[in-house]
Amino acid sequence: MSFNNAVSYVHTLLRGVVIPGDVVVDATVGNGFDTLFLAERVAPAGLVLGFDIQEDSIRVTREKTEQYASIVRLFTIGHEDMLASIPTEHHGHITAVMFNLGYRPGGDKQITTTAGKTVAALQQAMQLLKLGGVITVVVYSHPEGMRELAAVRDLFSALPQTEFTVTESWFVNQQGMAPIVFAVCKHR
Repeated sequence: MSFNNAVSYVHTLLRGVVIPGDVVVDATVGNGFDTLFLAERVAPAGLVLGFDIQEDSIRVTREKTEQYASIVRLFTIGHEDMLASIPTEHHGHITAVMFNLGYRPGGDKQITTTAGKTVAALQQAMQLLKLGGVITVVVYSHPEGMRELAAVRDLFSALPQTEFTVTESWFVNQQGMAPIVFAVCKHR
């Protein structure tokens, strides 16, 4: 296992979960790195559904995943509306849902995910997961990120242990306010 930041850590976790043919979700496409990772994992016959409110994020991600255009579907809507946008045939059959919260690196830092919408999206993601499916959430330390961290931690702490296993990881030797990673596995 090899990783040097929160995103590569999450990718390492999901390599053991996501296989060709799976249906997966990138709830916050941003610059498209997670979308590309997922497309590479589920190709050639899987499906990646990606969500972002910023047209520029969708454009950048579409360009980055051009070779996987037949299996990547991008939506210019917030992650809090993913349940209504994902065809019902995939509800309960999603292998992984990735969240990389905050603002888009290189983008407008005023446009950020928010605690209320993120909690709504996570509740929907849990409904979409299949048994053995995984949700990953990377939370960054900025003012709204701290509110999101508290809300995400509260939501996940209240999940029944009989249905979900939740881990929380952080990078103890990283300078500054290191991101925190949650991984949620549905087992009932």
